[in-house]
Amino acid sequence: MYEVRLQDCAPWVWQTRGVVCSSVLPAPESELGQRFRDRLASDLIAWLTVVADSGTPQPAPVWFLWDENAEHALIYSQATARRLAWISSREQVSLHLVDNGRGHDYLVLTGTLRYLEPSAYPAASENPTFVGKYRALMEEVFGTPEAYDDAFSVPLEFKPSRSRGH
Repeated sequence: MYEVRLQDCAPWVWQTRGVVCSSVLPAPESELGQRFRDRLASDLIAWLTVVADSGTPQPAPVWFLWDENAEHALIYSQATARRLAWISSREQVSLHLVDNGRGHDYLVLTGTLRYLEPSAYPAASENPTFVGKYRALMEEVFGTPEAYDDAFSVPLEFKPSRSRGH
């Protein structure tokens, strides 16, 4: 298992691996770092876990777009999703990619989730990278990318501060 926290990493050398970290993810030249980045770019579903007012973790599958340069994920949420109220009081969340069914090849990112100003971000159907990744699912589930916008209109940013995985 691999675990790194951004505050433990940059600009220090992570002693147990001897990797210089400038990212919350393992070094891109490492096999694990490359695998994590490949999955963040290609996996269609991630599980976003927020904590309800009751203190109960609430996982939900989400579509996401990983921005390698900014090291954050863009997620479009339903305006009626309870998670929006919950992140107002506790922005600490996790985002994880499922394992291979045998307890390996998983990635867990912990960090913060925040609202983005809708006027500063295009609707999902107007985001060519998002549409490029999800067009087939948008058409299968919603009929059109524009219909997806009607359901998922609130842009959110997930910013990781820690990662672990295998």
